Amino acid sequence: MNKLDGHGFRLKKSRLALVVMFSTLLLAGMLLGVVRTSGADAGAWSGENNVSNEADVFFDDSYIHDIRLYFDDPNWYDTLYDAHDNDRNTPDPYFPARFESHGIVLEPVGVRFKGLSTFGFGGGGGFFFGPPGGSADTQIKKPFRIDFNLYDEGDSEEKTFFGLKKLNLNNGALDPSLIREKLFMDFVSNYVPAPRSVFTRLYVNNQYYGLYLAMEHIDKTFAKSRFGPNEKGNRYKVESMGTLQYLGESYTSYDGNYELKSNEEANDWSDLIWLTNVLTNTPISEFSSSEGAVLFVWFLVFLGC
Repeated sequence: MNKLDGHGFRLKKSRLALVVMFSTLLLAGMLLGVVRTSGADAGAWSGENNVSNEADVFFDDSYIHDIRLYFDDPNWYDTLYDAHDNDRNTPDPYFPARFESHGIVLEPVGVRFKGLSTFGFGGGGGFFFGPPGGSADTQIKKPFRIDFNLYDEGDSEEKTFFGLKKLNLNNGALDPSLIREKLFMDFVSNYVPAPRSVFTRLYVNNQYYGLYLAMEHIDKTFAKSRFGPNEKGNRYKVESMGTLQYLGESYTSYDGNYELKSNEEANDWSDLIWLTNVLTNTPISEFSSSEGAVLFVWFLVFLGC
């Protein structure tokens, strides 16, 4: 039976643990006076509102936008669900779809489900972000990731949506109000280079699928828009047990709790190891602004690559 049959939308009311972690880091940095830019082209970022590029049209949050996805596969939901649910140790495959928004049509683009707690893990699987009581996954409104240039040919012009190569559609599964994530991102954008977001109605195969928060993906495009074209720093994605605790000097102790998303060939984890050592072993009274200067970068770790 199709997994869409017999179900309605149900929003889980679990705490958004990651937001608590973001807030703790941000407030610590504000109190210590250490949240500021560092690294390549540090002066290039002086506030998220100063980002100005062609994506401004889409991230105009004075109104709710529309996105339409069209799959040829009538069982698209089952296909995306099974691909995301069955194997958590390998990257999800993308599936082709047609994308329409703001009069722009892109075909094909890559689409997949994303997320851990927001996807619905925890029902019997033991994952600690799951719904209270470990109830079964009955939430149909899943989060999406769209890759606009996944199917580009080598000699063709790069396919983007207002300059964006990827876009996340967050479902607000852990927030009945649907506004916490948006409010938080707008707030932290005053202190760190946070991704832009905007509410959008999603239609799949011409059927209304729900209200989503479309969010800028943290990738090279994002980094260069904030720090300039010469930005070459490391980007990490946190996994379930990535707590920024110091685990020693070997990168193998961190690999698995974090995923290096850039400069993979160099495979240099020394910046992450240094940061965890500072956060774990430096007394607050000895915590200098020079040591804390890179704290803001680590929001990028927890905001999800």
